[in-house]
Amino acid sequence: MAGVTYPLIIGVSLFTLAFALPGKPLWLVGIWAVCTVTLIVSLALTACSDPGIVRRTLEKPTAPVTTRRGWASVE
Repeated sequence: MAGVTYPLIIGVSLFTLAFALPGKPLWLVGIWAVCTVTLIVSLALTACSDPGIVRRTLEKPTAPVTTRRGWASVE
């Protein structure tokens, strides 16, 4: 992520800032800046969060399943 994704996002953003935004209205530059910062912060929050991966087990759990998302009983 630090070697590919962030450099791509920051590179495209800097290119846009240098070549596409000069001479544009200030409100448009502000919206662009908010969107860029939101993108970078969202990527950081996603990358640093626990994905909550559940390990696969081959045995059926011993506790009764109370939700429909658990093991289905086949009869």
